[in-house]
Amino acid sequence: MEHDPCSFVVVFWSLANVTSSVGIILLNKYLMDAFHFGYFMTLTGMHMIFGYFFLLFLARAGVFEIAFLQPYDRWLLSSYQTASICFMNASLLLNSVGVYQMSKLACIPATLSIQAYFYGEKVSAQVKLILLAILVGVGVCTVTDLRFNAEGTLIGCAAVITTALAQVERSKLQKRYGMSALQIQFAETLPCAALSLVGAVMLDGGLLGDPEHSVIRHFEKASRGEFVLICATCLASISVNYTGFTLIAMTSPVTFQVIGHAKTIVILLSGALFFSAGKPLPPTTIVAAAFALWGVIVYTEIKHAATKAEPNWCDTFLPECVLSLVGRSPAALDLASPSSGV
Repeated sequence: MEHDPCSFVVVFWSLANVTSSVGIILLNKYLMDAFHFGYFMTLTGMHMIFGYFFLLFLARAGVFEIAFLQPYDRWLLSSYQTASICFMNASLLLNSVGVYQMSKLACIPATLSIQAYFYGEKVSAQVKLILLAILVGVGVCTVTDLRFNAEGTLIGCAAVITTALAQVERSKLQKRYGMSALQIQFAETLPCAALSLVGAVMLDGGLLGDPEHSVIRHFEKASRGEFVLICATCLASISVNYTGFTLIAMTSPVTFQVIGHAKTIVILLSGALFFSAGKPLPPTTIVAAAFALWGVIVYTEIKHAATKAEPNWCDTFLPECVLSLVGRSPAALDLASPSSGV
């Protein structure tokens, strides 16, 4: 059962996830820029190994009980998660930033399609309308420099599909096995580490590239500060995963992605406010950001009203001509039914 998105606990974990995500972005960006560390598979493998031993320490300390997934479920989820990370990183390398951002936006319709086709879970036309508003607003704000190429487009599509599959599968397994965020994170971390390190040996270790530019050669010249920064990214990755898994378990994969897009808008506006160096955002970007944030607020209110079986804002404020197309919520239909007063 989904928690009320307006509840304190969901707001708390949303803020924690936003803070963690911004932190790891800044740390990774500094690691890549200051130390020219571009070995994504190695970094992912290190994050997973560090996370495994940290979670093992917490389990031994009694913070949570170790729970197990069936081998098939465990490796399927780990494969989706590892593939998602790899394809997203490859998409960023092969595509322009605009195409990469567009692939992130495509995760919501991909998730809705997977939930509807494989699990028979459909959302109302009202929710679809609001999600479309969010995607349009975020797209206008962030999607620029659209340059497509065949290889990058295929990788981008693979990134969208695997990301959606990973989030849907994780949500289903957490609820099916009754596992906490720490338990499912522990269950998938070691297989993810193994898969990532196999990819690291092939891509970063010089097996499929120039051995002189391998990660081993890089580490031979690395400073102590670089190793400290890598450890900091490992800690940040634990926080991002834990808060993200907790949110998915409390809400849904789609709600989690809506929170992610709200985070994107907040980061964009914050960057313009504090780091724009006197260059204001274009009016269209400001309007689109406000439109997207409005969509996030309305989406949250719709989910909040659904938990209380009450009519939502769309039922109250949308014109009748629009409601005739998108329909009313079940609560509004119950109130309008002649038998509702019996």
